[in-house]
Parts: sequence; structure tokens; C-alpha cells
Amino acid sequence: MKNILQIVFIGLLVFSLLSCEKNNLGTIDIAKDAPLLSNASVAPDSIYIDNLTPVGGQYQIVATIRVNATVASSASQTVSATIIRPNSSTEFQQLTLASTSGGVYTGQIQFTISRTLAGTYRVRFLSRTSDGLQSNALELPLKLGRRNAVPILQNISMPDFVSLPTADTIKVQFTATVSDSDGLADIREMFFRRISPPDPTKFQMKDDGNLDPPIEIGPPGAGIRVRSGDEIAGDGRYSFLIPITPTATRRTNVFRFQCVDSFGDTSRSIVDSLI
Repeated sequence: MKNILQIVFIGLLVFSLLSCEKNNLGTIDIAKDAPLLSNASVAPDSIYIDNLTPVGGQYQIVATIRVNATVASSASQTVSATIIRPNSSTEFQQLTLASTSGGVYTGQIQFTISRTLAGTYRVRFLSRTSDGLQSNALELPLKLGRRNAVPILQNISMPDFVSLPTADTIKVQFTATVSDSDGLADIREMFFRRISPPDPTKFQMKDDGNLDPPIEIGPPGAGIRVRSGDEIAGDGRYSFLIPITPTATRRTNVFRFQCVDSFGDTSRSIVDSLI
């Protein structure tokens, strides 16, 4: 009889352990899943802003966005869209999408831009649940196009001749005057290179009111630190201070100047020389 009771006890213990293991496995199987985004759209996904009427130089951008969002758990979720500027990681607008039937979430993008801010924007969709789970991210382009005017390099101001210093380094100012019918903010860079004797270095001129950090000219860590020498920021006059040391060699230096806008269009070149 004792043996029979032992066998029954062991059987009950094994059954209890198996039941616990089954329950534990069941808990793992019903773990909450992250939401899944699919079928995102932006309409329209391309807008030519020259077809719009600007107000105070600003163009109103309106587009409808939508995305499908599903979540396996019973948790609630928030679906959002973030707008990112062209050639940037800057997130300048975010909106929460509204839930409609069938797991579809929709919203309307609305913002204004100037002509200089046209380009390909990115719309990034993301969902998060109330218990902290995050979905996959979807990203679509929103192309804002426009006509582009080529920047105009009007003139260059620089001395023709400089006397070599006998002691201290002197700084000679180069100035370029630039215009652009799309606005001065459309100018991406104004630069010059020495073409004789040839030198591949690109020297960036500044329209910064002499406020940007100094530029180091020469070997890294052993060069000469100079500022642009520009007087008024944002007036279309770009400057650069060329340092001339007492050890400089007397020769004719020929420079080519050019500017580039945000669309990559280039102005005409101007070539000038310094002896």
C-alpha cells in the first residue's frame, strides 16, 4: 500500500510540473508584439511651388498623409509623422495621426517655406504603444520644386600689388559681391582657388560680419588663424583675408572666383591676379 501511495504521489508531482511548464510556455507565447506600419503615402508627393501664390514671400505647403498601423497586443498606440528638411537631419514639424477604420491613420501636413528652402523633404512615420513598444519606421519623400536662377558674381575687389612685409604677417582682403534673384540665402558657397601657381585648395569666403570662428591658413596646427574681415553679415558681400608672411616669395598669383547656389548651379568665373 505504501508503494502504491508513493507511485501516486510521484505521478501527481510530475503532472504538476508539466502543467507549470505548459503555463510558463503559454505566457511566453502571448508576449506583446510591437506595432507594424505599412502602406504609407503622401499626397501629393510632389509640389511645384512656382504654381502657388506666395504670401509675404512664403509658400503654403499642404499634403495628406496616411499609413496602416497594426499591433498584436491590446495596448493602445500613437502614430506620428515627422517632417525633415532637405539635406538635413533637422526635424522641424511633428504631428499625431488620427485613427480611422481598418487600422488606417491619417493626417495633414501644413507648413510654409521660402523659395530658398525648396528641395526634397522627408516624411517619417513611427508608432509607439502605451506599454513602450516601437514600430518599424517608414519614410517617404515630399518633393518641393521650383525654377532656379543662376547666382551672379558681380565683381571682385582685391589689390593688384602688395609689398612683402619685413617683420609681421599682413592680411590682404579679397571681397566678392554676389546677387541671386532667389534670395541671398540661396547662395551655398562663395570661394576661390589659386590657378597659377596651381593649388587645389578651395578658400571659402564669408558673408558673416566677421563673427564666424577664425580660419586656419597653412599646415594644420601650425597655420595662421584669420577671420573673414567681412563687415556686414547677409549683405551679399563675401570676404576673405589672405595672410602674407615676411618669407613669402614675390610672384604673380592668379585666382579664380566663383559662387554656387543651393541647387548646385554656378555663377560665371572671375579671374584676377595679385603680385
